[in-house]
Amino acid sequence: MAGCNNILDLPVEAISLIFSYVEELNDRLRLAQAHPKLAKGFSHYAANAHCNVDCDELPISYWSKILYDAGASVVSISLRKKCHVVALLKLAADHCPNLEELNIQIQCEYWGVIAPLLSSLKTLSRISLQNNFVGVDFIDTLHELPLLRSLLLFGFPNKNLRRIHELYWLTTLRIINRKAIDVCLWFAPLKNLINMEILIAYVGCPDIPHCKNLWPKMELLNITYATFPSEKCQNRRGLPYLPSLKQLNIEETIPLMKLSQVFGSSVSKYANTLCRIRFLYEGQALDADDANTISKLKALTHACLPGVSNKFIGLIKSDSLQELFVRHSDNLTNSGILRVLSGCKNLRVIDFYGCKFINKKMVEPALMILKKNGVEADKPVEMRVNYEFGTHISFYDPTLLVIRQSTADGHLI
Repeated sequence: MAGCNNILDLPVEAISLIFSYVEELNDRLRLAQAHPKLAKGFSHYAANAHCNVDCDELPISYWSKILYDAGASVVSISLRKKCHVVALLKLAADHCPNLEELNIQIQCEYWGVIAPLLSSLKTLSRISLQNNFVGVDFIDTLHELPLLRSLLLFGFPNKNLRRIHELYWLTTLRIINRKAIDVCLWFAPLKNLINMEILIAYVGCPDIPHCKNLWPKMELLNITYATFPSEKCQNRRGLPYLPSLKQLNIEETIPLMKLSQVFGSSVSKYANTLCRIRFLYEGQALDADDANTISKLKALTHACLPGVSNKFIGLIKSDSLQELFVRHSDNLTNSGILRVLSGCKNLRVIDFYGCKFINKKMVEPALMILKKNGVEADKPVEMRVNYEFGTHISFYDPTLLVIRQSTADGHLI
């Protein structure tokens, strides 16, 4: 290459590097149009630079050029502007033979055009469809996608969700809905599910064949608003046992239920399998049964329990718990932190950001507890605090305790 007098004499791979130094996409496209050799260089560049295409960040006039040059390498396309979905799908069908992921917003009046284009994208394995709660019958179209494994549905009425059980090959299902879905009754046939996230769900396992051995592969269950049967239906109340479940997240229960009630008699079955839990306690009166439930989960390493009190946290006894997040617990004081350190000897991260009654006076007695617990300097306990707590212990103090400032969204400073 040292002997080249003309840039066009360079190999295509070398020419493609030029485009990485051109910041504006418009300038790249104009440069590519200047000569066929430059166009080849841009195609080589685009194949690496545009594997994931967010069409909302590109003028619509650029879509055809990008997908024409980089289409074979594009694996993900997203578009939030529903008015241009048909045009995008036509381009994807023509130029993206290896497309794996598609995130689009749809309109029911154009579904007749969208459906055949969508069903032609046979390589899709992940789809996100956003709607405005107007009925769209999409299941038949998804039946045409043999590799589909992950499905996110936003804004579909419940009548369009009843046939999801036909997509038995799904491994991930996420639904953002308005009305509660009877997840056990509707989705029990989905035996391959590994992850399920539902905004509003009714959880009550009916006595039908499909609900036996429910979701044997499920590892993550995330429900924002969980509705359980009333106390009159004790045989259906509580979380069914999922043998592979590793992480459980529930933001709110309807009616208000304690953690001990959510698990019910299944807590002993989860004792050696459940590793992570998030349960929002805000507005609920906790008792020893809830702390005892946490203590019974012998495999639990990570717990996120915002809104707890001294009485509750002090009753937790766990040798497995390693990370505890109790952010914004207004009834938590220094005493509660010291008690949980005593009861959970292997705890290595505790995040009490936003707990206004916890202060640095807790540090000295905490260090005494850590020494008693046998904490070693190479694996110190990390406390995550808000700015007001102070930093009198260095972030990198090689002792038994490290204090790290955190932000409201959980990032470390």
